[in-house]
Amino acid sequence: MKNTFLLLCIVAASCCGTKKSSDTSTGNVPPGNETAIKEKENIAAENAPACLLEMINGFTKEEKQNPPRKIYSYTYKTKKVYYVTPPCCDFYSDLYDSDCKLMGHPDGGITGRGDGKFPDFEKERSNADKLTRLEGMKIPENFDYNKIKSMSIEAKQKLCKIRPVTISQASRISGVSPSDISVLLIYMGR
Repeated sequence: MKNTFLLLCIVAASCCGTKKSSDTSTGNVPPGNETAIKEKENIAAENAPACLLEMINGFTKEEKQNPPRKIYSYTYKTKKVYYVTPPCCDFYSDLYDSDCKLMGHPDGGITGRGDGKFPDFEKERSNADKLTRLEGMKIPENFDYNKIKSMSIEAKQKLCKIRPVTISQASRISGVSPSDISVLLIYMGR
């Protein structure tokens, strides 16, 4: 998955607790946070910013929390951003840029709408998730687009010429509309 990667960072023991583990001064990881260390190693392999790794270090030094903290990577308005889930209910989620500067809070809080700076973030995030799912859907190599009667002629011509490997690639071709992609998905039986 190119646009999204999930980082599992486990923190406090209770839903809204901020109690620190008693052994954080020694650098030991509290029980239950071993997976956060493994995720940190995965992130380092993906060339994530150092400030993100520091943030994860802070999460791992805290007690396990329910729900666990997670960090997602998205492309928002052509910029790479990191979405950090809130520690508990009624807290704001955080949105950081690639330099780990806090951009704002797209959701959460008492109203669930965040600070109002990113009214379209949820829609953008949903679109990114859909594209990620479509990236894994392969189109057969010798697929005959001309057999699909309800697809536009322009879409058929472009798809035959370009021969995309995945549905996601097909959806990025100019002249191929979202309805053409829907027809293609139906024809492929998905």
